[in-house]
Amino acid sequence: MKVFKHQPKGPNSEAPILDTSEIARICHVIATHAARHCSTLQHTATHCSTLQHTAAHCSTLQLTATHCKTLQHTAAHCSTLQHTAKHCSTLQHTAAHCKTLQHTATHCNTLQHTAYAILDTIEDAFICHTICQGYCGCISGGT
Repeated sequence: MKVFKHQPKGPNSEAPILDTSEIARICHVIATHAARHCSTLQHTATHCSTLQHTAAHCSTLQLTATHCKTLQHTAAHCSTLQHTAKHCSTLQHTAAHCKTLQHTATHCNTLQHTAYAILDTIEDAFICHTICQGYCGCISGGT
């Protein structure tokens, strides 16, 4: 217990009776301490508010990062699909050419077969003509 300069005691109490200047000084100390404590609490509350604001921004940024990652993944799939679509288009174009070539080859085979048949017929006719001329005695250059 702090000892004060003047400690007159009341008639029925053990507590010292303080004069006005001591009471004023104690009140000033308490008020100063309370003001500092209040200032510290206000400062802490401001920091707390700032931290809550920062946490809200952080949460928003995390959500944005998740969306960004999803969009990047989707973009990669889109790029792959575009690449695949180009290949598909090329393959369809190639298949169309292949079909045309098969059709042309079939016509070519038919023409070749027809040409051989005509050549065979011409050859047979020539042989026949040659034989005929030999029997008739009308070989060219003869009478």
